[in-house]
Order: sequence, then C-alpha cells, then structure tokens
Amino acid sequence: MRTQILVTHPYKHHALNLAAGCAQSGLSTAFALPFYRSGIGALVALAPGSIGRKAAGYFHPGLHDINLIQSPGWQLRKLWSFLGDPHRIEAPYDAYVADKLLRRKWRPEIVVTLQDHMPLTSAAAKQVGAQLWSDQIINLSEEATTRIARHASAYGMGAIPKHSETANTRILSMADVVTVPSAYTLQGIRDRLGTQTRVHSIPYGVDTALFGQVRKARTDTFTIVARAHSVRKGGHLALSAILRSHQAWAQLVQPRKLRIVFLGACEPALADLRAQARRLNGVLVQDGNVPNRDVPALLAAADLFLMPTLSESMSLACVEAMCAGVPLIITRYAGVDCFVDGEMGVLIEDNVESLEYGVSRALSDHSQLDRWSRNVRAAASELTWERYERGISGVPGARDRSPS
Repeated sequence: MRTQILVTHPYKHHALNLAAGCAQSGLSTAFALPFYRSGIGALVALAPGSIGRKAAGYFHPGLHDINLIQSPGWQLRKLWSFLGDPHRIEAPYDAYVADKLLRRKWRPEIVVTLQDHMPLTSAAAKQVGAQLWSDQIINLSEEATTRIARHASAYGMGAIPKHSETANTRILSMADVVTVPSAYTLQGIRDRLGTQTRVHSIPYGVDTALFGQVRKARTDTFTIVARAHSVRKGGHLALSAILRSHQAWAQLVQPRKLRIVFLGACEPALADLRAQARRLNGVLVQDGNVPNRDVPALLAAADLFLMPTLSESMSLACVEAMCAGVPLIITRYAGVDCFVDGEMGVLIEDNVESLEYGVSRALSDHSQLDRWSRNVRAAASELTWERYERGISGVPGARDRSPS
C-alpha cells in the first residue's frame, strides 16, 4: 500500500478530524485505526445501549473517499476493549502498524501519530525514511506533572502515578512536523523540539450544531457545571471551595437554588471531599458520568462552567461550554487561547482562594453573566471542526516554523 499520508491512532480522540483535514490537503491519505463504523463496526453501532452509541461515534463524513485501513480482527479486539480496559489495545496495535512499515507493506511518505501512543510506529516511520508528524494532545511536561504531584501531596491525595515523558521526548526529537492546539501545549514541549521541526498551532473545534442550542436556563435553579472530577482537573480545589463558600454562593443566587453538577464521576482520591459536599444543606452537589448525548442539554441549562484544571492541552469541555453560551471560570492551564479574563468569565489561579473569588465575582452580577455569555458564544463560533480541518489541510505543504 502506497500513500502520501498515513494517519494512525489506537483511539478516537480527535483523530477522525485530523485524518479528514489531511484528506483535504489533496494528498493521498490512508487512515489506520482499530475500529470504525464500517463492516462489523457498522453492525455494532446498531446495537442498543452504551456500546452501540459509542461505536456510532466512530464515523466522520469527510473520510468516505480515503483509504480506511480496517480488519475484522482489529474491530473485534477494539470492541472487546470497550468492555474492559480500553488501553490494552494500544501496545499491540502500535506493534502491528510498526511491523507493516518496517516490512514495507505500507509505504507512506508522511506518518502522523498522536502524542506518545504509538512510539514503535513513530520510530519505524523515521527508520524507513518517512516524515514524522507528531500531533500533541496534552501537556504532561515535567513542570505540569510536578504541579499535579505537589497538589496531590498538599491535599493528602496520596502519590500520583509517575508519568514518564521519555517516549514523547524521543518522538519530539525525531519529528519533522508538530501540531499543537494551544500556546500552553507548545510551552510544555518547546525545549524538546528539534531545530528543524516545523510547528503549527491549530486550535480544536466544537460541533456548533450540537452545542449551540438555544439556552434553557431555569428560573428556579442556578446551575454550575464543573469539569473537575480528578486531581489533575482540580477536583480537590472545586470541592474544597464548595465546602467553604457554598453558603455565600447560595446567598448570591437567591431566590434561585444553587446546583453544582460535576461532569464525570469523581475519582477515588476525591471520595472524602465528595461525600462531605453531598451532605451540605443549601446546595445540591451531584457527580457521575453523563452520557455524551446528554451533555449539550446540560450545558444549555447551565449558568456557569468551572474547570480549575492543573493541565490540559486545549479543553474541549471548555469550548463546548463556550459554544453553549456558558461563561467560564478556568485556570491558565486549560489551553483556551481565545479566553479573555473579565470579558468571558474569570481566569483563576490553582488555589482555593482564587477559585472562591472567581465564582463569587461571577455570581455577584447577573448582567455581567449575560454579557459574558454572549462573548463566549461569539468566540466559540470561530472554533469549529471545519476550521480545524482546514488548518490541518495546510500543514503538509507548509515549510515555515510557526512563531514560538
């Protein structure tokens, strides 16, 4: 199999949009991934329940004309991973693709991999003389992981599993092209790039048809949606602030009742704080995994979005909230370059006091919230997946390194 571009990844992430953008470049494009909504995947997508809904999401209309590399065996192995540990497919699929490259069964000119999920494939691409394009999807630099570990220690959360950037550092040193979604992501890799690496910053997008619904805020309830269900996402900060300030916040939103919904089930390290928060009077605190199909409606009924994250790349949850017209309370580590403090919400530091201040400031002026709502929706209108794909389509032919 010969192709000018080969995109490969063991998961979905935004790889479908990345491959669609490559296809728009006009260069012949192949896309290798274990599972797609075709063949067995199309049958699975018809199944009722969560597995069927998940399988149905492995589809992009912009991929119908490309060489989509699939096999029944890998479809079944990926399906099995849906039922257990989703990461167990990563290493064997990496080895499979690397072997195809090394044995010259697949002959691409450019190989696109995401972060460090396929280190063997990335190395094989360079070994056979292909250009390596590394798409960086999260900032897990030493600075970021040190910050996360410091927070976990300070709040008695126990040791955070040690993350190694060795594989990603090796990939970055070899990469001919690197794409990042934000300045914060670039900051985490800048000192590990090769001198000839071409860097392109292309922000992620949002499904405006899905998340740009008419707002349906309730007159009896003020809803804060928090994407803070883990230590890395600042869950300990959010829960601690709720315990300290819930009465003041509830007073600010009267006569409406205050509801805080955590988008995702809180991880075990947050169990004690979560239990305390759920016992509070005067505020309803909820957490749990929200089905993807229900998130747009939840955001359409929300009044404020909170994400005190310690490190992302570019938070898609933030962009989805913006598209829904929900003002943000976020840290600088969320990777939302277009966010303007005081015009779209409040930029906070990674501590409880700053979070308390940010939420209190937002709740103290409802006309301000209305203005912020208009501003975030306007900004999100520029962040579409179509725009992302157009940006990606220009990368293969570009030769200049973007400013750092």
